[in-house]
Amino acid sequence: MTYIADRGYLSFQLCADICHAQAHFLFPTKTNLCFTVVEPWPVVLPAAAQRLFQAVTDEWSRYDNDPHGALYRWVRLVIGQETYFLLTDRQDLTTFQIILF
Repeated sequence: MTYIADRGYLSFQLCADICHAQAHFLFPTKTNLCFTVVEPWPVVLPAAAQRLFQAVTDEWSRYDNDPHGALYRWVRLVIGQETYFLLTDRQDLTTFQIILF
């Protein structure tokens, strides 16, 4: 099961609770989260999507204010003039699959 919610619902305790319940999550995030990139992931996008999405990054990250110290994927993309940030624990999906959620 994967929980998807608006960015207003993001809390690191909620992320930890979801993972503890052996479920997954995907949340849009605000731009002001402080994090450390642990490892970049390969960005996997179909050729057609590469024209639509710019500046796509996919990174395994640890958030500075997460009391659990968990590692999560952080996907960043630009569409037109808007930048989007997505946080997930899903390791089995490509970057494109995460964006499509």
